[in-house]
Amino acid sequence: MPTPHSRVYRGTLRHRRFVPRHHAFRYRLWMLWLDLDELPSLFDGVPGFSARRPALARFRREDHLQGSFTNCPAPHDRPLAESARAAVAAQLGSAPTGRVCLLTQLRTFGSGFNPLSLYYLHDETGALRAVLGEVTNTPWKERAYYACRVNPQRHSHASTFVKRMHVSPFLPMDMTYRWRFNTPGDRLLMHMENWREAERHFDATLTLTGEPATRTALLGALARQPAMNLATRLGIHWQALRLWLKGVPIHDHPPHSPSEETTP
Repeated sequence: MPTPHSRVYRGTLRHRRFVPRHHAFRYRLWMLWLDLDELPSLFDGVPGFSARRPALARFRREDHLQGSFTNCPAPHDRPLAESARAAVAAQLGSAPTGRVCLLTQLRTFGSGFNPLSLYYLHDETGALRAVLGEVTNTPWKERAYYACRVNPQRHSHASTFVKRMHVSPFLPMDMTYRWRFNTPGDRLLMHMENWREAERHFDATLTLTGEPATRTALLGALARQPAMNLATRLGIHWQALRLWLKGVPIHDHPPHSPSEETTP
């Protein structure tokens, strides 16, 4: 059986808050970098995994890119790679036509938790040309999309976006995102900062090491953290309680129109 192009990544996610109180924590996690051309067969024959039906670790098409991008509706039965290209084209005017890879967390024990999923779009030669970020807020389950072009001659990339959607109740809306990320290989890095005027309020750093998504690698990741999503949800709520006890102000969800959560 050929070695899959998809990868299992393991590592840490660190959160740091600088304003108005200092607060930091990190947790371990595993994520999958899925070559969408390899689904759903990637998980066939791997106990506990599926992209076709309920399983202990499940990829579900309905969890990704549910929005509409300009005049291109994205129903659940539309191929995910096609939806990713439509989202990128809606923001950048065009999209590369090669393979699309998705960095995401699977549902485990039926629980899904993906604050940020990243789509890596390649051209026909295999060079990375664009990245799309899909941000989902909890508990509102709204989505916002951020697309940027990348220079295939470079290994490290950067982009800046105006914040479009309420995410954390401890951060205001009038902020700017600054992203730095690499072209994935043995290591995958993603660093995001939240700025308000000339002051950094928050950053998050994802540091991962990967290997091909073989049966052994998939089963090993699941065995180490079988209930990762549930544990992460509990941990995030615990950290929110700590922020509240530190007196960090809460920002209410602002009013919005129904189209704001799906229109890039």
